Amino acid sequence: MEMRHKNFKAALELLRRATAEPSVEVQRRVAAAAWNKEPVQMKLHKSLRVWSLYVDLEESLGTLESTRAVYERMLDLRIATPLIIINYACLLEDNKYFEDAFKRYGKTKLERARELFERACQMTPADCVKPVHLQYAKLEEDYGLVKRAMKVYDQATKAVPSNEKLDMYEIYIARAAEMFGASRTREIYQQAIESGLPEKDVKKMCLRYAELEKKLGEVDRARGIYGYASQFADPVSDQDLWKKWHDFEVLHGNEDSFREMLRIKRTGSANYMMQTHFVPPENVIQRKDQSMSIYDAKDRHRLMGDGDGDGDAPSNSESRRLGALQRIKRLKIH
Repeated sequence: MEMRHKNFKAALELLRRATAEPSVEVQRRVAAAAWNKEPVQMKLHKSLRVWSLYVDLEESLGTLESTRAVYERMLDLRIATPLIIINYACLLEDNKYFEDAFKRYGKTKLERARELFERACQMTPADCVKPVHLQYAKLEEDYGLVKRAMKVYDQATKAVPSNEKLDMYEIYIARAAEMFGASRTREIYQQAIESGLPEKDVKKMCLRYAELEKKLGEVDRARGIYGYASQFADPVSDQDLWKKWHDFEVLHGNEDSFREMLRIKRTGSANYMMQTHFVPPENVIQRKDQSMSIYDAKDRHRLMGDGDGDGDAPSNSESRRLGALQRIKRLKIH
């Protein structure tokens, strides 16, 4: 009615009173009355329609500071819609408050985007979730926090199916190396090797891990990784790893370490021959508990620890592998 009669100042004052939070005394009276329904007076100060009219009128008749106070109050009450937030950001931008505009618009937009991506990652099937995680990580790299981006990549390695894990780990390692340096990728390589990748992918990851350690000058660690990876490579049919280990020992090893490499190679050949000749055909590919473990390789290798060289029972192979990986982690980094 006040606005219809063009009494705008009175209308503005009325809206200020309507949007004021009820006093403690009023709230106590309402609580004491134990009404089944909350009275209108208690809801009015959070009415979006009232606040929308109030902010429009304040923006037309009030000052910049009073208008900003109204917008901030709406944000505090959590009743601001995306359109209201955009209008607030535009107001700040028009008045050259660029940093404040970015904080209000950018922060709110980023938080909303994060919520949408989190929901999408949870609801998307595993065989389709990889692109969602990559887009989410890209958002964090461009507008958010690098640490959050790394967390997204880490979550992606666990969410994608096994046939995509290697590719996801490669992306994760590449981004971590670019942002934090190559030395920070060690824990990612360790995680990848222990994550349950197929054996052929574990071998690939081990070779790349060994190359990293060579570049960083960590010869002992590289040698230990080659020893661990050797259990996944048949010396007869798979020459790639053995050639790289051979070239590595020629450049960085000595007579003892070279002989140790040859001994491990002979042991590997014997193991693969036994599997081929004595294991039923349906079980030939099941080498996980039959192959030489990193623990055996390191026990034979002077730089990896002492031992009697006797093989444990096949049922203990997995525990020996994990123990060997822990030994690589504990090798001194120079």
